[in-house]
Amino acid sequence: MLGLALAGCAGNREPLPVLADAQAGAAAALEAFRAACTRLPAWRDASGLTTAADWVAPCAAAETTTAASFETFQRTHFREVRLGDGQGFATGYFLPEYQAQAKAAPGLVPVLAPPSGRDCSQAPCPTRAEIMGGALAGRAETLLWMDPVDLFFLQVQGSGIARLPNGARAKLAFAGHNGHPYVAIGQLLRARGALAAGAGMAEIRAWLASHPAEREQLLAANPRYIFFRRLAQDAPFPVGALGARLVAGASVAVDPAHVPMGALVRLETQLADGTPFRRVLVAADTGAAIRGANRFDIYFGEGAAAGRLAGGQQARARAVLLLPRSMP
Repeated sequence: MLGLALAGCAGNREPLPVLADAQAGAAAALEAFRAACTRLPAWRDASGLTTAADWVAPCAAAETTTAASFETFQRTHFREVRLGDGQGFATGYFLPEYQAQAKAAPGLVPVLAPPSGRDCSQAPCPTRAEIMGGALAGRAETLLWMDPVDLFFLQVQGSGIARLPNGARAKLAFAGHNGHPYVAIGQLLRARGALAAGAGMAEIRAWLASHPAEREQLLAANPRYIFFRRLAQDAPFPVGALGARLVAGASVAVDPAHVPMGALVRLETQLADGTPFRRVLVAADTGAAIRGANRFDIYFGEGAAAGRLAGGQQARARAVLLLPRSMP
């Protein structure tokens, strides 16, 4: 792990583009941190930087903190730490909504629950290509049926909404994976010269739509396959790897080997259109492609606008962590 360094000032904290003003940003960060606090007492920090006891005082104080006093809350209960030089990279993700069917139909593929009697974390299950070929037929429950490209991008995001023909919305949450490594098909297309540098989700979808004969082969190039579970309508959603509800523009996925869950992340980057993005975010999720001390994936929320922000988000970033003062 990269060495820790006490950080200096992270720069001028301007109003941020995802929310209307700095007060709204502070309120969202507080909401995300309070949600994280419901899970932190039982969470084992893989980075080894914090213990459950370190979060007691900050979580208690957060209950009476307001957006107006959020800066004081940070100064009182946290200290600034930089991982390495603090230079990193920021992408984005969102909660998608796709059409689905309750029964099989031409052109649709199954949305699968984890296979019964198999622990894919101990011994890898079949690859994506093998599953696409029916390797888990009869061994994994089919939750719904969906367009294969929509399912692929649902799996990239990790959770989402399935819209049924009768208007019902099914909550699909991450329930595990097949134990194989994640391969980004966008990187494969860029390496072939099929997409320009910086191309995002919209460009990948357009390429798949214009190359139907190559679609299955490209999707299968990512051997990782995500399984889902269907949540009750009143269940908190979406939730990240921490098990806490995610908050748009305030939750971020990190590499837990380097960044503790619950950590505040003072992140500076820019959106796809060049708009500055300076926010305090809460580490509450992880991702297969999120590896390294300064690698961040911003949760932008639900809907088309969030999807456009997430799909185009690929930018250098600077980060300072805020960790509990009681930490060694």
